Amino acid sequence: MGVLRASRRAGQAAILALAGLVLGASAADADEPVAYAVVVNPAAQVRDVSLGELSSLYRGRRMEDGDGRVLVPLNHPAGTAARTDFDRVVLGMTPDEVGRFWVDQKMRGASHPPRTAGSANMLLRFVANFPAAVGYVEADKVAGMGDAVRVLKVDGKLPGEPGYALAKGAP
Repeated sequence: MGVLRASRRAGQAAILALAGLVLGASAADADEPVAYAVVVNPAAQVRDVSLGELSSLYRGRRMEDGDGRVLVPLNHPAGTAARTDFDRVVLGMTPDEVGRFWVDQKMRGASHPPRTAGSANMLLRFVANFPAAVGYVEADKVAGMGDAVRVLKVDGKLPGEPGYALAKGAP
């Protein structure tokens, strides 16, 4: 009986140690800075956007590029880290507040929410192939796209520059 108890304790200690490693890694990952790049098709005649303009666009207000194309905003699925971070910074809303906002808009017969892309890769492919598309992804995901998409400046700054508005966890 003593051996069984000792075995059980050793197993429980191993599980707790493993859980601590996993949770510790998650906490460390959560503290790493993440910057979101706002991307457009290279054909879009826009190079810089203000945080206020982004907020208006993602609240359903009509915006055009320099050639008169109506810009089409793309979102990540609700509940994803990218969507939650973006909504918090750009819209100033929690996920629940965003949901209520769009229910209110629908009841008023006003604007429609942005289209949702299933993943960052899908969003990037859509932006690369649709001249009026606007989206956002973690900045490091843009690297493999070459000239297929263009990163917009937000309030005059690119991801990685000091004071960039769409950086999470940056000092």
